[in-house]
Amino acid sequence: MTVEDSDKKSDGTPTILTYQFPRNPCVFSGDEKQDASRWLKDFERIASYNHWDDQMKLANVVFYLADTARLWFDNNEDDFTNWAAFQESLEKTFCRIEENRRQAERLLQTRAQLPGESSES
Repeated sequence: MTVEDSDKKSDGTPTILTYQFPRNPCVFSGDEKQDASRWLKDFERIASYNHWDDQMKLANVVFYLADTARLWFDNNEDDFTNWAAFQESLEKTFCRIEENRRQAERLLQTRAQLPGESSES
Protein backbone atom coordinates (compact mmCIF):
# COMPACT_ATOMS: atom_id res chain seq x y z
CA MET A 1 0.00 0.00 0.00
CA THR A 2 1.44 3.36 -1.01
CA VAL A 3 1.14 6.65 0.87
CA GLU A 4 -1.40 7.78 -1.68
CA ASP A 5 -3.49 4.69 -0.99
CA SER A 6 -3.43 5.30 2.76
CA ASP A 7 -4.79 8.83 2.22
CA LYS A 8 -7.94 7.45 0.64
CA LYS A 9 -11.02 6.02 2.26
CA SER A 10 -11.88 2.41 1.55
CA ASP A 11 -14.32 3.54 -1.13
CA GLY A 12 -11.52 5.30 -3.02
CA THR A 13 -12.36 8.90 -2.08
CA PRO A 14 -9.64 11.02 -0.50
CA THR A 15 -9.84 11.84 3.21
CA ILE A 16 -10.16 15.53 3.97
CA LEU A 17 -8.62 16.70 7.22
CA THR A 18 -9.99 19.83 8.82
CA TYR A 19 -8.61 21.95 11.62
CA GLN A 20 -10.80 23.52 14.26
CA PHE A 21 -9.33 26.78 15.55
CA PRO A 22 -9.46 26.97 19.35
CA ARG A 23 -11.62 29.61 20.96
CA ASN A 24 -10.48 31.89 23.75
CA PRO A 25 -12.62 32.56 26.82
CA CYS A 26 -13.15 36.11 28.02
CA VAL A 27 -10.90 37.37 30.79
CA PHE A 28 -12.37 37.36 34.30
CA SER A 29 -11.12 40.14 36.56
CA GLY A 30 -13.22 39.55 39.65
CA ASP A 31 -14.83 42.96 39.22
CA GLU A 32 -18.20 43.15 40.97
CA LYS A 33 -19.81 44.05 37.62
CA GLN A 34 -18.81 40.67 36.19
CA ASP A 35 -20.96 37.62 36.81
CA ALA A 36 -18.57 34.89 37.96
CA SER A 37 -21.15 32.12 37.45
CA ARG A 38 -21.76 33.17 33.86
CA TRP A 39 -18.02 33.50 33.19
CA LEU A 40 -17.39 30.02 34.61
CA LYS A 41 -20.20 28.57 32.49
CA ASP A 42 -18.77 30.25 29.37
CA PHE A 43 -15.27 29.04 30.24
CA GLU A 44 -16.61 25.47 30.57
CA ARG A 45 -18.40 25.74 27.23
CA ILE A 46 -15.28 26.99 25.44
CA ALA A 47 -13.09 24.40 27.18
CA SER A 48 -15.43 21.70 25.89
CA TYR A 49 -15.24 23.15 22.37
CA ASN A 50 -11.43 23.14 22.66
CA HIS A 51 -11.47 19.54 23.95
CA TRP A 52 -9.79 20.49 27.22
CA ASP A 53 -10.05 17.94 30.00
CA ASP A 54 -10.08 19.05 33.65
CA GLN A 55 -6.29 19.07 33.82
CA MET A 56 -6.05 21.32 30.75
CA LYS A 57 -8.75 23.65 32.11
CA LEU A 58 -6.78 24.07 35.33
CA ALA A 59 -3.55 24.65 33.39
CA ASN A 60 -5.15 27.24 31.08
CA VAL A 61 -7.48 29.17 33.39
CA VAL A 62 -4.69 31.37 34.75
CA PHE A 63 -4.30 32.95 31.30
CA TYR A 64 -7.91 34.17 31.45
CA LEU A 65 -7.74 35.82 34.87
CA ALA A 66 -6.76 39.44 35.54
CA ASP A 67 -6.61 41.98 38.34
CA THR A 68 -8.29 40.78 41.55
CA ALA A 69 -9.07 37.33 40.15
CA ARG A 70 -5.45 36.81 39.07
CA LEU A 71 -4.13 37.93 42.46
CA TRP A 72 -6.61 35.56 44.15
CA PHE A 73 -5.43 32.72 41.90
CA ASP A 74 -1.75 33.42 42.57
CA ASN A 75 -2.36 33.46 46.33
CA ASN A 76 -4.37 30.22 46.33
CA GLU A 77 -2.84 28.23 43.47
CA ASP A 78 -1.50 25.50 45.77
CA ASP A 79 -5.06 24.75 46.93
CA PHE A 80 -6.25 24.02 43.40
CA THR A 81 -5.35 20.34 43.29
CA ASN A 82 -7.98 19.70 40.61
CA TRP A 83 -10.56 21.53 38.51
CA ALA A 84 -13.39 20.88 40.98
CA ALA A 85 -11.39 22.49 43.80
CA PHE A 86 -10.77 25.56 41.61
CA GLN A 87 -14.45 25.84 40.67
CA GLU A 88 -15.62 25.54 44.26
CA SER A 89 -13.14 28.15 45.47
CA LEU A 90 -13.97 30.57 42.65
CA GLU A 91 -17.69 30.26 43.37
CA LYS A 92 -17.20 30.81 47.11
CA THR A 93 -15.01 33.84 46.48
CA PHE A 94 -16.65 35.60 43.54
CA CYS A 95 -20.22 34.31 43.10
CA ARG A 96 -22.66 36.57 44.84
CA ILE A 97 -25.41 33.96 45.12
CA GLU A 98 -27.35 35.60 47.95
CA GLU A 99 -27.14 39.03 46.33
CA ASN A 100 -28.36 37.59 43.00
CA ARG A 101 -31.24 35.81 44.76
CA ARG A 102 -32.35 39.05 46.46
CA GLN A 103 -32.16 40.94 43.18
CA ALA A 104 -34.28 38.27 41.46
CA GLU A 105 -36.85 38.49 44.27
CA ARG A 106 -37.01 42.29 43.92
CA LEU A 107 -37.56 41.97 40.18
CA LEU A 108 -40.35 39.45 40.70
CA GLN A 109 -42.02 41.64 43.34
CA THR A 110 -42.13 44.60 40.97
CA ARG A 111 -43.32 42.51 38.02
CA ALA A 112 -46.74 43.50 36.72
CA GLN A 113 -48.89 41.77 34.16
CA LEU A 114 -48.77 43.63 30.87
CA PRO A 115 -51.90 44.49 28.88
CA GLY A 116 -52.87 41.55 26.70
CA GLU A 117 -50.54 39.22 28.58
CA SER A 118 -52.03 35.90 29.70
CA SER A 119 -51.84 34.94 33.37
CA GLU A 120 -50.78 31.43 32.32
CA SER A 121 -47.29 30.62 31.18
